[in-house]
Amino acid sequence: MHLAALHTPSQIQLNKDGNLKHFITIEGLSKDTLTKILDTAASFFNDQNQLITNNLLEGRTVMNLFFENSTRTRTTFEAAANVYQQMF
Repeated sequence: MHLAALHTPSQIQLNKDGNLKHFITIEGLSKDTLTKILDTAASFFNDQNQLITNNLLEGRTVMNLFFENSTRTRTTFEAAANVYQQMF
């Protein structure tokens, strides 16, 4: 049986301290956790809406999983990954 079938999304995504470990779905996440995710995303841009580079993801692996065929989505994510890679 798959791990996801045995646990709720919040059990899989949160570590033992209740902090976000994996972001798979918003299901089961508190308003505070969702606000923190959005605030972190907003911190990547300055007041002029320009991207701020930082090392938040340094040493981490970032993956995108696609469960349905969607060339447009896949191409968009590939283009974004290429831009990100060129920035760092």
